[in-house]
Amino acid sequence: AGSGLLYSQNAPQPMAAASAIKMVIALDLMAIHGDGLDSKPVGTDVLLSYGGHAAFRGFAPDQLERARRDLRGKTYRELTRIMMGRTDQNNDVYNAACNLVLIKLGGPEAVTRRVRAMDPAFSGFHLTRYMRQWDDHDDNRATPESLVALYGMPAAGQVPGLARERVEPLREMLLDQGTGGEGSVFEKAGTLFPQPMVRVHAGYMPSAGGDLGYAVMGEIPASADTDPASQSVRR
Repeated sequence: AGSGLLYSQNAPQPMAAASAIKMVIALDLMAIHGDGLDSKPVGTDVLLSYGGHAAFRGFAPDQLERARRDLRGKTYRELTRIMMGRTDQNNDVYNAACNLVLIKLGGPEAVTRRVRAMDPAFSGFHLTRYMRQWDDHDDNRATPESLVALYGMPAAGQVPGLARERVEPLREMLLDQGTGGEGSVFEKAGTLFPQPMVRVHAGYMPSAGGDLGYAVMGEIPASADTDPASQSVRR
């Protein structure tokens, strides 16, 4: 925040990130493909066919058919907006869009390697799997301190590895509430259920007195009776 650290608990602890990790994927896309955001990735229909790529093993045939229909002809910019939850798409299409972007970026491990090399503050990011591929025991991981550091950079207008003109498109993809000025919310949240049960809110809120960056991460390894993803939560 503008006045320094306000509160911290378990900041260096790696935790399941759920869809909050998509901010890291968006960053990597902007770094290596920022000049081609309005181009269209090739071969998406083949990738989204049943058995077309291991990234989609967690999708049923009817879910992939919907994803093929809704994602056909989309540009990288459009796919990123969908995976960040900025459009009205169901969960299947939302996660399929992310997996398409991940495939084109070379997979989770390649994204982890490049993003960690951008800045030491990003060492807490660890992508190991595509969306919908958790094994009921683990997920892509992030530390609260790395998420706060990452969100603080576009808030300040400078992100390691990004040309200045690419920072604003990244900010636009992060805008969750408001018009971008004071009182707005730049965030990517995440939810997983049932094992682990995860809820994440990470982002920043601009203010004249200093931007407020935050990462609130909760993880319960055991199942529970209520699915938070069914309670109109933001993804």
